[in-house]
Amino acid sequence: MNHSGEQDSLAAIHLALYDLNAAAENHAQILQTAYAIYLAWCQPARLLYPQKWLYPAAARHFFVAVSEITRSIADVMNSICQRNQSFGKCFSNLSCT
Repeated sequence: MNHSGEQDSLAAIHLALYDLNAAAENHAQILQTAYAIYLAWCQPARLLYPQKWLYPAAARHFFVAVSEITRSIADVMNSICQRNQSFGKCFSNLSCT
């Protein structure tokens, strides 16, 4: 995908996260989560082994530790679940708390 297409995709993902009332300790967590979603969207196989194929790629992009990416994703998803009770119902066997 060209750079413009990547930016457009990231902007759309970022907007979707805000539409879901995503919140985070800082804006970087939203950006990191959006980028991880983008990577997974472009290459769904990354979701087979996220610890090996998804989180490290996002961490390299932002020059941060893999643990920071996993925490960012967890924090953003937790905020979405807390602010959108119906969203959490889609995953009846999972806990958002």
